[in-house]
Amino acid sequence: MARRPPLARVGRSGYRLRGERHPLGQDQSKLATPDASGRVLPQSVIGRWMRPLLRFWEIEANSGVLLLACAAVALIAANSPVAEAFHALWEIPIGFSLASFELRLSLHHWIHDGLMTIFFFVVGLEIKREFVLGELRDPRSAALPLAAALGGMLVPVAI
Repeated sequence: MARRPPLARVGRSGYRLRGERHPLGQDQSKLATPDASGRVLPQSVIGRWMRPLLRFWEIEANSGVLLLACAAVALIAANSPVAEAFHALWEIPIGFSLASFELRLSLHHWIHDGLMTIFFFVVGLEIKREFVLGELRDPRSAALPLAAALGGMLVPVAI
């Protein structure tokens, strides 16, 4: 298997991955806007705050870092003196009603039933894309991930 080139920074304007240059949310047309007379106005306050966030989200690995950080904060909160308040947060009822119909569930149930459904749907789409267009379209390179997935399902059933 060919070794991928590392992510290379290209100044402050972007990064280079597999030979392609990617900007980091620094489109100059969005940073300053000319007024009616053609003068360039200073960058907006929102633009100054959004540019670092855009740079952060354009690198895919950062979402994993954010997920790990949130998991660490949740573990610390669940095992600290504020654990009772943390648990009460998950039990807050959220919902809506329309005439005689009412749908009110705890925050925990909304996340479990709603957001997790969307999450696994997106994961399924990503896996399909890898099998159709990505690195798993060759059966030899897909063998190990398939064996691991089957083992991850069959071993808990056997236990």
